[in-house]
Amino acid sequence: ISMSTSLDNGMSMSGLISLHEGGVDDSGWSITGDFGTVAFGGTANDGFGTTNTGTTADEGNTFSTYNGIAAAYTAAAALTTSPYKATHNDFIPHSNVSITLPTVSGFTLGLGMTDGATNAADGTQWGVTYAMDAGSMDVTVAYASSSAGSGSANDASSAGVTVVAGDATIKVARNEIDTYEASSVGVSYAVNDALTVQAYTGTTEKSDLAAYEVKDTGIGLTYTVTTGLSISVTNNDFTGKGGEALAQDGTRTVIALDATF
Repeated sequence: ISMSTSLDNGMSMSGLISLHEGGVDDSGWSITGDFGTVAFGGTANDGFGTTNTGTTADEGNTFSTYNGIAAAYTAAAALTTSPYKATHNDFIPHSNVSITLPTVSGFTLGLGMTDGATNAADGTQWGVTYAMDAGSMDVTVAYASSSAGSGSANDASSAGVTVVAGDATIKVARNEIDTYEASSVGVSYAVNDALTVQAYTGTTEKSDLAAYEVKDTGIGLTYTVTTGLSISVTNNDFTGKGGEALAQDGTRTVIALDATF
């Protein structure tokens, strides 16, 4: 459920409430004016210009181990294992409160914070994007960063470039958290008004564990049957290893029917 209104002073406000079978899933509100947009809860900034290259409709994997060691994640296993991190997504958390300043000469700056379980666990986020025209292409350069608590475990960053040239979109990204480093590239191309094809590939490594490596390649297509109804097919081929037994590889194919009304 979403709502919005314009105020007499020229500012505007909006809000949302998301429901599921257990009750309220998310909620938030924002106010926009000459100062930019201040947002709270579910409407707060969730990316700050991060770059994600997962261009396919339903990418994913079926990894069931952590670093090829433990079949299930436990606090004890966490001391000696390293989870398989996604290759195509950023690690910047969704803010609880944020402000996004007005765009000036193509630059947009956002600032935010998260409320941790303790004061020491509170986090901060910021990001900047620069959008420009390069002939017939639209180019966006973005960088975002976040930090929470002490140490580097929750320090994350995202740097990337997005190029739109006609019906083609290309994304290149470098996303990091702690000692995990993910590099990826994604593309999509609108063949016509009904059909779009997509692909991405990426690798995640760990700077303090040479044997650690995650590779993931996804390809897919989305076909619009009619207004409000589309079908998509996504296939992923992935491998994960960490220098221990039970390293994994596999494929995953998803067919989805999406309806909006």
